[in-house]
Amino acid sequence: MKPQFAIALCILGSWPNMAWAQAYTSPRSLSLGRAQRALAFGNDAIYINPAGLNATPSYELELGYADDIRGSDRRINLSVADGQSGRVAGALALTYERFRPPEYAEGRRRLEGIRFDVASAVPLGRGMGFGAVARYSDYRLLDGDDEVENGGAAGFTFDAGLQWRLGDGIALGATIQNISAAEVPDLPRAWGAGVGFRNGPVMVEVDIYHPWETRDPEYSAGAAMVLAKRFSFRLGIRYIQGSDDVALSGGMGLINKRFSFDVGYQQIVGPSRQGKDADERMIAGAVRVHVF
Repeated sequence: MKPQFAIALCILGSWPNMAWAQAYTSPRSLSLGRAQRALAFGNDAIYINPAGLNATPSYELELGYADDIRGSDRRINLSVADGQSGRVAGALALTYERFRPPEYAEGRRRLEGIRFDVASAVPLGRGMGFGAVARYSDYRLLDGDDEVENGGAAGFTFDAGLQWRLGDGIALGATIQNISAAEVPDLPRAWGAGVGFRNGPVMVEVDIYHPWETRDPEYSAGAAMVLAKRFSFRLGIRYIQGSDDVALSGGMGLINKRFSFDVGYQQIVGPSRQGKDADERMIAGAVRVHVF
């Protein structure tokens, strides 16, 4: 291992929430408390559960933006998901991110970089699907406008997931994240699972997310309803056991035959959100074009 990379890993190893911080979250997922492992589909599946890529026969382009309004956390995302061209579904996503390292509740230090995802999914029969994501991330550490020497890191990792639609609207989902990242502390391994129910315009799901190296899981729940086949309303809640924080979220969307607009908002409350620069709020928006 190169000395510079080893130094970067040691620095990032002290950031236990790094995997949470670097994950792009769409406005739909944000407003549902990230409870989508059983029912995720389309572009959302790239980040939550890649098995959902072939859950619906569609081809979609999406441009998304997320911001904490204070410059501590900003993400721009472009993705394309193809679930209608054949038996094997695929997706590509590129994300620019600039966010505060979790160990710095105040100050000017930010991580800036890109993340590139390539995802695919195949049906396994009887309502079951399997998906995988290959991811490359490259970050540099900034102090204001100045780059901190040897402060960034780059690397590859992989996710995998299963979805099983049992009938009567019930679905199960399970994921393993960052399978190959045992030597990269900023991409810790984690597993997740969810149980969802969808009946026409109504969906409800509960999930768990658990890093392998800790005993501090996150529990989340989300619900959504579509009215008049045009307006979607979403609510979510997430409990972060390690910090005793609670994330409350909500959002809405406008659905059209050719495009959709979505917005989501999250407010985190709890004992760890006392710093001047703590990321208490997040707002996200996206426009999605339904090509086919």
